[in-house]
Amino acid sequence: MPTRWSFGAVASALTVALAALLSAAAPAFATDPVTLDSAYVLDEVDALSTSDEAAANARLADLYASTGVDLYAVFVDDFTNPSDRNEWADAVAYDNGLGQSQYLLAVATDSRQFTISADSSGPLSEDQLLAIEADLKPFLSSGDYLGAITTAADSFETALTGGSGGGGFFAVVLLVIVVAALAGLVLWIVIRSRRKRKADPQAVSLDELARRAASALVATDDAITTSTQELGFARAQFGDAAAAEFEKTLAAARTSLTEAFSLQQRLDDAEPDTEAQIREWNLAILDLCKKANAALDEKAAEFEALRELERTAPQALERVAQDREEASAGIAGAE
Repeated sequence: MPTRWSFGAVASALTVALAALLSAAAPAFATDPVTLDSAYVLDEVDALSTSDEAAANARLADLYASTGVDLYAVFVDDFTNPSDRNEWADAVAYDNGLGQSQYLLAVATDSRQFTISADSSGPLSEDQLLAIEADLKPFLSSGDYLGAITTAADSFETALTGGSGGGGFFAVVLLVIVVAALAGLVLWIVIRSRRKRKADPQAVSLDELARRAASALVATDDAITTSTQELGFARAQFGDAAAAEFEKTLAAARTSLTEAFSLQQRLDDAEPDTEAQIREWNLAILDLCKKANAALDEKAAEFEALRELERTAPQALERVAQDREEASAGIAGAE
């Protein structure tokens, strides 16, 4: 199973040390790992205005359309359970079944920390992600959260489509020069260490693994309910033939969920289980839920692309007709 690793910014690491000095004067609220919804942005603290949040979601949707990569952004007041920003972001990613081409930007506005969570088998390298992180730091430090998301999308797009993406690296170098006296050791740890997720299901405690499995079951059940509704819309809009593959995928997802619930029942029954069995069955539940969600997301994205084509087809036809008229007028003028 691919691992995921997170990247905490240099500025964020410095803030951790400073926050310890300030915590007595400014008590903070905290947020446990969250469940993502259908939008790319989850703003738990009103960091973005309604219009800014809409603009951010639109930009991240454009990023997916141009690269096939999802970037989710979560804003909370502080991280807790776990309190480490990397473990927190990794827990959100695992609980929500994020895959190889899905990234998570987690921002704690009160403690002024942020991190990017990535699958180690994803399309971006560690160096590219560290450069993107450096690009975000000025915006997050100043509280320009829309600017941070827009910059993140731009930097992801540049890195994924073969652009230079070098600006972030030079920003890191300049940052090192400025803060070397305070953060030399921290910088070395952040840049040189490839941190595998401590939240890897193979490494976490049995209690935490059970919590994740239960959360994955609920999220997958919700996803199947939503997909069932989506299937009805797709059938009405595009016909039975177009919806047939979606229906097969949904049936397979239901089968996976049924199997996962069966494993959960074995864990909950009166029969005593060994630690090895508990770990094996919870890991199997997570794997079944992850595969079911990934398949449903893929089909939902295909229908969204069809809807977009349907929405833009009239304008495209109009442009073609206009181009023909202009070409005909040009030929007539030449004669």
